[in-house]
Amino acid sequence: MKHRIQFLFVVLLIAAMATVTDAQITSAASGNWSAGATWVGGVAPSSGDVIIANGHTVTIDKNVSIANLTVGGGTSGKLTFDATTNREVIISGNLTVAAGGSFIVYPALTPTGDVTAASNVVTNVSSTAGVAAIWNISGTGIAGGSTISSFTANSITMSLPATATGVAVPLTLSPPVKDSIYVGGNFTNNGTFDMSLGTSGTICNVIFNKTTGDQTISGSGVLTRFRGVTLAKGAVANKVICNTNVSMASVNLTFTAGTWEQTAGRLTCTSGSLNVGALTTTTAALYITGSGSAQIASNLNVYGAFVLNTTDSLIIGTGTGKIDLTYVLGSSATFTKGTVMVYGKIASSALCATTFNGANVFVDPKGFIATDYAFRQTTGSGGTNPLVFTSGTITILNSNSTASANPELAMSSSIAPNISGTATFVLGQGANTVASAQGFRISLNSVGVLNHLTINTGGLDVTLQTNVTVKGNLTITSCDTLKGAFVWKAGNYVFNGT
Repeated sequence: MKHRIQFLFVVLLIAAMATVTDAQITSAASGNWSAGATWVGGVAPSSGDVIIANGHTVTIDKNVSIANLTVGGGTSGKLTFDATTNREVIISGNLTVAAGGSFIVYPALTPTGDVTAASNVVTNVSSTAGVAAIWNISGTGIAGGSTISSFTANSITMSLPATATGVAVPLTLSPPVKDSIYVGGNFTNNGTFDMSLGTSGTICNVIFNKTTGDQTISGSGVLTRFRGVTLAKGAVANKVICNTNVSMASVNLTFTAGTWEQTAGRLTCTSGSLNVGALTTTTAALYITGSGSAQIASNLNVYGAFVLNTTDSLIIGTGTGKIDLTYVLGSSATFTKGTVMVYGKIASSALCATTFNGANVFVDPKGFIATDYAFRQTTGSGGTNPLVFTSGTITILNSNSTASANPELAMSSSIAPNISGTATFVLGQGANTVASAQGFRISLNSVGVLNHLTINTGGLDVTLQTNVTVKGNLTITSCDTLKGAFVWKAGNYVFNGT
């Protein structure tokens, strides 16, 4: 009987320990994740579901692997990283930031200070609280790549001497850590989620890694900002479906496999280009559908698949951006519905199966230099896909900025395009067309044939650098001088200008 009681006690003890380990664990106070005193029950969670309660700030100071994570109880609660070592948070289930809660990366610090020339010491620093050696330091007069060697309460010794005399206002001090969050379920943010508080040295990447289906990003939070996102979802059929405003800085989206679909809200890449895949990674797709939209600071480079089918818009670049569809045979880009605004150019080739079948596209190349086109279709090395343009418009708003620039509209692909239906190229925007000495230029090879063409260049010339064949309607609304030869196969000629 005694042995039986002892055995029963051991079984109950093991069950109790399992309950503590695997059950829901809630924070009891502010503190480090690894500290038992931070948690109800006195044991730091290493599995199960975790909740950061209202009023508590918990600092991740170890690698963590749990089931579900909730930050905040509806009014407050904060989760952040320490600033000493790369940390890894693995969440096999759902990540939720509650209203009033915040999940943020360790922020950069911005004290003020005077920089002395020919010295590696920054003096009169307002505060070095929270700073650690080997942190990055930058500012006016600070040499690139400088780190903190040592510091006192009001001075910092740098690894490199200052480059100039002056006042560095503000200094930027940031920990050189690269944290990671792995999410296997859905992500809901009703509070603040910010993985981009620091400079480029302070990075937390978020990896969505469910390989057996879709994941969602949703919520009504005040800020959902990533430093970078990786889709490691096993196959392009597995999606991350986002229906809220999100922004990304620096590294933007990285694909190993999977699809990002923006069904509502806006995807904003605040710097750099967005690469849909890579030369060796074509199992990647970006879909902008429903009422979703996207704005990309530089280029949209398509190696996998891209689909635009939205009631909203896609905005590319700020002057020298581009949509680049010239990389990989087997890639595809489909523009079915929505408004596209490209501040730069569109480069397409027969490597990419490109279809314009309803979207209205606007291209403004005036920020580009002499070697660039506004819209160009080439063959590419081994390209086999025709450009398909069956409905919608492609409008080139202005001409290139220099007289020696390449033509605004050019087709040199050896694969004959399929341009039909109501598809219309438009040159200019009437009286709003920006003045230029060279005007607009068109260059088509022998297989390049336009469907409908509207010329509305205001007081600017249009020069046909080759014979241009129009098989639909040619409409001239405004133009100074038309130079060159048109060939009509069918359709009408409408002349409304002088």
